[in-house]
Amino acid sequence: MVLVMLIGPVLLINGIMKPIFSRARPREVATLGGTMSYTSAWLSSNSPYRNSSFPSGYSSVGFYLIAPAMLLRRGRLQFIVLLTTGFMSGMIVGYSRVAQGGHLVSDVLCSMIVMTVISWAIAEAVFYVWPIQSMNTHNAFRV
Repeated sequence: MVLVMLIGPVLLINGIMKPIFSRARPREVATLGGTMSYTSAWLSSNSPYRNSSFPSGYSSVGFYLIAPAMLLRRGRLQFIVLLTTGFMSGMIVGYSRVAQGGHLVSDVLCSMIVMTVISWAIAEAVFYVWPIQSMNTHNAFRV
Protein backbone atom coordinates (compact mmCIF):
# COMPACT_ATOMS: atom_id res chain seq x y z
CA MET A 1 0.00 0.00 0.00
CA VAL A 2 2.98 2.26 0.53
CA LEU A 3 3.89 1.70 -3.11
CA VAL A 4 0.42 2.87 -4.19
CA MET A 5 0.87 6.08 -2.17
CA LEU A 6 4.36 6.74 -3.53
CA ILE A 7 3.50 6.11 -7.16
CA GLY A 8 0.00 7.65 -7.19
CA PRO A 9 -0.32 10.91 -5.22
CA VAL A 10 3.37 11.61 -4.61
CA LEU A 11 5.09 10.78 -7.89
CA LEU A 12 2.49 10.72 -10.65
CA ILE A 13 -0.07 13.33 -9.58
CA ASN A 14 1.97 15.90 -7.63
CA GLY A 15 5.38 15.21 -9.14
CA ILE A 16 4.62 14.75 -12.84
CA MET A 17 1.08 15.73 -13.82
CA LYS A 18 0.64 18.99 -11.89
CA PRO A 19 3.82 20.61 -13.29
CA ILE A 20 2.93 19.49 -16.84
CA PHE A 21 -0.62 20.82 -16.89
CA SER A 22 -0.18 23.97 -14.71
CA ARG A 23 -3.93 24.59 -14.65
CA ALA A 24 -5.13 27.58 -12.61
CA ARG A 25 -7.49 26.95 -9.73
CA PRO A 26 -11.15 27.96 -10.26
CA ARG A 27 -11.00 30.80 -7.74
CA GLU A 28 -8.06 32.25 -9.70
CA VAL A 29 -9.69 32.11 -13.17
CA ALA A 30 -10.65 35.50 -14.63
CA THR A 31 -14.30 34.57 -15.26
CA LEU A 32 -14.66 33.71 -11.56
CA GLY A 33 -12.98 36.85 -10.23
CA GLY A 34 -9.31 35.91 -10.52
CA THR A 35 -6.54 37.00 -12.88
CA MET A 36 -5.52 33.73 -14.60
CA SER A 37 -6.88 32.34 -17.87
CA TYR A 38 -8.97 29.16 -17.97
CA THR A 39 -7.36 25.99 -19.33
CA SER A 40 -9.36 22.86 -20.22
CA ALA A 41 -8.52 19.52 -18.69
CA TRP A 42 -5.72 17.54 -20.35
CA LEU A 43 -4.32 20.65 -22.07
CA SER A 44 -0.84 21.74 -21.08
CA SER A 45 -0.48 25.38 -20.11
CA ASN A 46 2.63 27.46 -20.71
CA SER A 47 1.90 29.35 -17.51
CA PRO A 48 4.71 29.67 -14.97
CA TYR A 49 2.00 29.01 -12.37
CA ARG A 50 3.10 26.08 -10.17
CA ASN A 51 0.18 25.71 -7.76
CA SER A 52 -1.94 23.93 -10.33
CA SER A 53 -5.30 22.31 -9.80
CA PHE A 54 -5.22 19.47 -12.34
CA PRO A 55 -5.37 16.75 -11.08
CA SER A 56 -6.46 17.03 -7.45
CA GLY A 57 -3.75 15.96 -5.01
CA TYR A 58 -6.00 15.99 -1.95
CA SER A 59 -8.62 13.88 -3.71
CA SER A 60 -5.98 11.38 -4.79
CA VAL A 61 -5.12 10.81 -1.13
CA GLY A 62 -8.84 10.22 -0.45
CA PHE A 63 -9.00 7.80 -3.39
CA TYR A 64 -5.93 6.06 -1.98
CA LEU A 65 -8.39 4.11 0.16
CA ILE A 66 -9.31 2.19 -3.02
CA ALA A 67 -6.01 0.32 -2.63
CA PRO A 68 -7.14 -1.98 0.23
CA ALA A 69 -10.03 -3.21 -1.94
CA MET A 70 -7.63 -4.11 -4.72
CA LEU A 71 -4.92 -5.58 -2.49
CA LEU A 72 -6.82 -7.52 0.18
CA ARG A 73 -9.02 -9.55 -2.19
CA ARG A 74 -11.09 -11.35 0.40
CA GLY A 75 -14.77 -11.96 -0.29
CA ARG A 76 -17.05 -10.20 -2.74
CA LEU A 77 -18.88 -8.27 0.00
CA GLN A 78 -15.64 -7.07 1.60
CA PHE A 79 -14.36 -5.96 -1.82
CA ILE A 80 -17.54 -3.96 -2.48
CA VAL A 81 -17.46 -2.36 0.99
CA LEU A 82 -13.78 -1.41 0.72
CA LEU A 83 -14.14 -0.12 -2.83
CA THR A 84 -17.21 1.94 -1.92
CA THR A 85 -15.37 3.35 1.10
CA GLY A 86 -12.44 4.35 -1.11
CA PHE A 87 -14.61 6.02 -3.73
CA MET A 88 -16.74 7.79 -1.13
CA SER A 89 -13.74 9.13 0.79
CA GLY A 90 -12.23 10.49 -2.42
CA MET A 91 -15.53 12.04 -3.47
CA ILE A 92 -16.05 13.67 -0.06
CA VAL A 93 -12.57 15.19 -0.15
CA GLY A 94 -13.10 16.16 -3.80
CA TYR A 95 -16.45 17.79 -3.06
CA SER A 96 -14.90 19.86 -0.29
CA ARG A 97 -12.12 21.00 -2.62
CA VAL A 98 -14.63 21.95 -5.35
CA ALA A 99 -16.74 23.83 -2.78
CA GLN A 100 -13.64 25.75 -1.61
CA GLY A 101 -12.86 26.83 -5.18
CA GLY A 102 -9.64 24.84 -5.27
CA HIS A 103 -10.62 22.36 -7.98
CA LEU A 104 -13.01 21.65 -10.80
CA VAL A 105 -14.92 18.36 -11.01
CA SER A 106 -12.61 17.17 -13.81
CA ASP A 107 -9.62 17.51 -11.44
CA VAL A 108 -11.30 15.16 -8.96
CA LEU A 109 -12.39 12.67 -11.64
CA CYS A 110 -8.86 12.52 -13.05
CA SER A 111 -7.51 11.73 -9.57
CA MET A 112 -10.11 8.98 -9.22
CA ILE A 113 -9.11 7.40 -12.53
CA VAL A 114 -5.38 7.62 -11.83
CA MET A 115 -5.67 6.14 -8.34
CA THR A 116 -7.98 3.34 -9.49
CA VAL A 117 -5.59 2.35 -12.29
CA ILE A 118 -2.50 2.58 -10.05
CA SER A 119 -4.17 0.51 -7.30
CA TRP A 120 -5.32 -2.11 -9.79
CA ALA A 121 -1.94 -2.29 -11.57
CA ILE A 122 0.04 -2.71 -8.35
CA ALA A 123 -2.43 -5.33 -7.08
CA GLU A 124 -2.04 -7.26 -10.35
CA ALA A 125 1.74 -7.06 -10.05
CA VAL A 126 1.67 -8.26 -6.45
CA PHE A 127 -0.65 -11.21 -7.13
CA TYR A 128 0.43 -12.32 -10.60
CA VAL A 129 3.81 -10.98 -11.71
CA TRP A 130 6.01 -11.05 -8.61
CA PRO A 131 4.92 -14.52 -7.38
CA ILE A 132 5.74 -16.04 -10.77
CA GLN A 133 9.15 -14.40 -10.84
CA SER A 134 9.94 -15.45 -7.27
CA MET A 135 8.92 -19.05 -8.05
CA ASN A 136 11.18 -19.11 -11.11
CA THR A 137 14.10 -17.70 -9.12
CA HIS A 138 13.51 -20.18 -6.30
CA ASN A 139 13.35 -23.15 -8.70
CA ALA A 140 16.52 -22.06 -10.46
CA PHE A 141 18.59 -22.84 -7.36
CA ARG A 142 17.28 -26.38 -6.93
CA VAL A 143 19.60 -29.21 -7.82
